[in-house]
Amino acid sequence: PPEVAASSLSLPEKLSVGESFELRAHVFASRPTQIRLRLYQDRFLNSLDSIRDVALAAGDNEIRFKSVVRTAGQVTYRLDVEPAGPDQFPENNSTTTMAVVPGKPSVLIAESDPAHAQALAQALSTNDFEVEIRTAMALPRSLAELSRYDFFILSDIPRERVGSDQMNAIERYVRDIGGGFMMAGGDQSFGLGGYQGTPMEDLLPVAMDSERRSDEHSLALALVIGHHEDDIGPS
Repeated sequence: PPEVAASSLSLPEKLSVGESFELRAHVFASRPTQIRLRLYQDRFLNSLDSIRDVALAAGDNEIRFKSVVRTAGQVTYRLDVEPAGPDQFPENNSTTTMAVVPGKPSVLIAESDPAHAQALAQALSTNDFEVEIRTAMALPRSLAELSRYDFFILSDIPRERVGSDQMNAIERYVRDIGGGFMMAGGDQSFGLGGYQGTPMEDLLPVAMDSERRSDEHSLALALVIGHHEDDIGPS
């Protein structure tokens, strides 16, 4: 019987924002026929190459489309086939595929004094990183919020400004989804910042009590030695 089917729609393995590429569509026909193809990118017709009128030969037919992705993230393509003649099974006249298009690596820097993070942020931006700086008041409060970033730097913010839920989210961000994390030193970091016994100490390859012990002494002793003039005899 006369039959047309959208067999597959494939993308290149690697996609980059702003670079054009080819999609390969495979359409089966049981006998030579005419069809119209419509290619959608997400909810809209593909901007570079969307509608084609094609003469199919019997068997498998490959049709190539050009496309480009303008923003990073997930993109979905759908190919619809409209036969010009009879078609036995119209339910197989559509196929979809999707891909995730990477953007620039994103870094979040949380710093008690944002001015102190400017030099690092500038260095990262120069090397094609997207950088966001936040204060302690704007620290991410959930794993979902943290997962938007590829790397997180906690710089010189004391334990009292970081809630238990936030520390647990940081721990899960590293261990569950493979996010990058660094705690930068300062007089409000590590042991001096009060992180001893917290998930941050478990997460990082440092012991946070030794630094506090070296700065805090259990005993302070002051000696004042003097003399009175009457105690000094003749020479």
